[in-house]
Amino acid sequence: MVCAAKAKNLERHYRRRRERYATSVGMCNVYKPEAVTEVVRARIAARGYKVTLRTIGQIHTLAIVRQKTWESSLVRELKCLGPVTLIDFTARGFDESKQRTKKEWINRRKLENQRIIETLANVHPQHPVDLVYCYFDGLFILKQTIAQIHERFGIPVVNMGLDDKQSWEGKMLGEQRTGQVDLVNVFDVWWTSSRVCCQWITSEGGLPIYMPEGCDPSQFYPKPDVSQDIDVSFVGACYGPRPQMVRALRDAGIDVKVFGHGWGKWGEFANDPVDIFRRSKINLGIGAVGHSMNLTNVKARDFEVPCTGGGVYLTQYNADLAQ
Repeated sequence: MVCAAKAKNLERHYRRRRERYATSVGMCNVYKPEAVTEVVRARIAARGYKVTLRTIGQIHTLAIVRQKTWESSLVRELKCLGPVTLIDFTARGFDESKQRTKKEWINRRKLENQRIIETLANVHPQHPVDLVYCYFDGLFILKQTIAQIHERFGIPVVNMGLDDKQSWEGKMLGEQRTGQVDLVNVFDVWWTSSRVCCQWITSEGGLPIYMPEGCDPSQFYPKPDVSQDIDVSFVGACYGPRPQMVRALRDAGIDVKVFGHGWGKWGEFANDPVDIFRRSKINLGIGAVGHSMNLTNVKARDFEVPCTGGGVYLTQYNADLAQ
């Protein structure tokens, strides 16, 4: 009952948001991917930033990324382009897991954002930064910080948003909301994994690029000699509609092995999820957003499992994934 109530609430808010952006006066901008590149070039040029042509291996990125779990693969991939200067909020103790009052969070956010500017001021004159790459929302990054990067350094700034559909607005925290909506128009490019959110971003004055996640090929690759000794598996935490799905399959006589946090006696710890993918004849995926099975997003798992070359990948229908 609790799961159903949460799902209904999530779907109601999503429906209202989608209808508002689709029908409201002044919010009928259409996403045109072919136009984004030219607009980005013009925006950067207007700041006086001169593009320096560099080969792969020479591009210097300032990455503002938390390396909590899979995010470390982002840093590895950026290093394929060239040197990376990393700002890791988690390593600095700036994380949701730390209990803070609203005032304490606002003050810490301000401090960490000041340190971003200080890092750029120290690094950029010695080794010019070609790109600032973020994976954050308004809970962590201040709009004024990105504006200041533009004004002082002119450097192109991109943000990757993988949760735009379900955490678009958020609550007010200081001068901005904790979601994405107050940030999209200040970044030079907003990379989103949700096709419908391109219209939202465009309507708010941002420049979206639709691009699903993919996966890290240094981790997810086939091993042909692995024995497939698991009939059906699901790798992921236990929340929302997931336990109901597993219970229904088990009641139907299907031996689903689950790996992840929160499963209790049902589950096992997945020390190496890639090994589970390879050993499974059927890998289950869930494209659901939060507690709702009706809202879906493209997931990293949609790429990780096929890239391991293991068994069948079976997931729910998702219009974006179908394309």
